[in-house]
Formats: sequence, structure tokens, C-alpha cells
Amino acid sequence: MLRPDPILHPEPDQQPPRNYWIDHYTPTYVEDPYGRQTTLEYETPCGSTIYQELIRLKQITDPSGRWIKITYACGQNGVCNCDNYTWWKITRVDGSDGSWVTYTPDAFMPTHVDYSDGTSADYTYGNTTYLMDTVCCPGGNCYNCTITANASKLIAAWDTHADSPMKSIYYEYKAPGRFEGQIRAEHQLASASPTASPAPGVAVSTFTSYSCPTHPWSQSPDCPSATQTETRGDGPSRTIYLEQAAQHVPLVKHKSDFNGINEVYTYDSNNYLLTAKDRNNYTTTYTNEPVLGNPTQILHP
Repeated sequence: MLRPDPILHPEPDQQPPRNYWIDHYTPTYVEDPYGRQTTLEYETPCGSTIYQELIRLKQITDPSGRWIKITYACGQNGVCNCDNYTWWKITRVDGSDGSWVTYTPDAFMPTHVDYSDGTSADYTYGNTTYLMDTVCCPGGNCYNCTITANASKLIAAWDTHADSPMKSIYYEYKAPGRFEGQIRAEHQLASASPTASPAPGVAVSTFTSYSCPTHPWSQSPDCPSATQTETRGDGPSRTIYLEQAAQHVPLVKHKSDFNGINEVYTYDSNNYLLTAKDRNNYTTTYTNEPVLGNPTQILHP
């Protein structure tokens, strides 16, 4: 079910200003195939009409009546202290079973997290660099160019609730990366607690890439292939090999496991998957609808 939220928007640059309506559609429930509904409740910051176009999710309730409730960094308890940078930031989530989690300063880039079971998590962040395709205009003469840009990324995590046997981890980024957040290696943390400065310990996985830049302004594939390799800390590695097809679409041609055995893929003229050969040397063949690529037949070995 969608609820329309009509909002009147003025165009101040128009003389005189021209007003027009925009309908924002917000889902109020999700119904599964058995007719059971999960309801979605919303609020506006400060509970007023000042921020009527800023609708944020407040509570989710499943068909059994269980719910989770979301608390935000601003606009709570009648205090209207929101701005464009805080109205959407989450600081706490409560469950109907009494469990909760709080985020400091918020859930967007938390430095500390507390859980209702008495455990906690800590995170540190740092500056990373990457290559960004843009337009340079020195002296008013514009041309396509690549510059080195900066982005803040997660560096270290001490997370008791991580879905992994390694609760503490350190990320090493390629400098500059070919894209934002390109990880070069994952390490165990040498420091056992967040009170110490995070330092990389033993490498768990190291990632290498053999490719060349691919620019959006290119008229032909300027990087026809790429090989990505992940090497485990104890030595074995696995590889993904990609080739650039028509319309600059990168396609995985084969990938290996840590024993060096490949899965192999082929594609039809529309870049849709045609065959997939597994590591036991069995091939599955696909017949695809030509426009959307939906399979009309899947033939197993």
C-alpha cells in the first residue's frame, strides 16, 4: 500500500514564484503471498509541518506483532534541533523483546556501539585516496581528466557481534585505488583493544588487481580484461578473470577456488549468461529472452 504525501514546492527563481505539487509515495505496509502484513510507521522531524517533506521510518511491525523502533539524532521529545545533516541519522534501535542497540555518534559512521547484552563494538576511520574521473576546467578550458580524490573509510573494527570468527579486523586500502574504497588487504588487529592505536597484524587476505583504467568517456574498451586475485594468509589463492564486452559491460569469464579449479562462463551476443561449467566439469546451458535476458530454458547436464 502506498500513501501519497502531496507537498507544495515553490520555485523562487520564477517571477512571480510558481508553485507546483509533488506526490511522494511512501509504502505503509508490505503484504506477503499469504495476506500477512508487515506495517511501516513514519514520522517527520520535530513532529511538525516544518519538515513535512522529510519523512523517516519510525517503527516496523511484523504480522505476529513483534516490532523494532528507531530513534534519531534529532527532533525527539518535542525538541526541534534538526538540520539537513542530522534528521536522518539513527542513534538507537529497540526491539519488542527488550533488546536494543545504541550508536555513538550515530549509525552512519559509528565509533562506538553498545548492545543490550552488555557487549560493545568500536570502530576507527581514516582518509583513503582513489582515482576519480571528472571534468577539469583550468582557465575555462574543460576536458575529461582523472584526479586523486579522498574518502573516509573504515580502518579498524573491534566488533563482538561480527558474523565472522575474526571479531577484530584491520583494512588496508590501495593508494590510490581504482575506485573508492578499494581494499588491498585484510589483517588481524595487532592491538587487542580500541584504547590502543590500531595497527595491522598478520595478513588474512591480500587482494591484487591486474587491470588498466577504464574511463566513461572512452569510445572503445580501453581495458579489455582484468584479473583479480585473493591470496590467503597461509598461501593459497583464488582468481577471477573478467573481460569487457559490448557497451563496456564487464563479464566474468572464469574464477577459481583455492585449489586452482575453475568455474567457466560464456555469454550470448546480448551479454546474457549462456553456459556455466562448474568445478566438476558439468555444464548448464541457458536459453534467454533477447530483450530482458530472462531465461526461457535452463538445461542441466
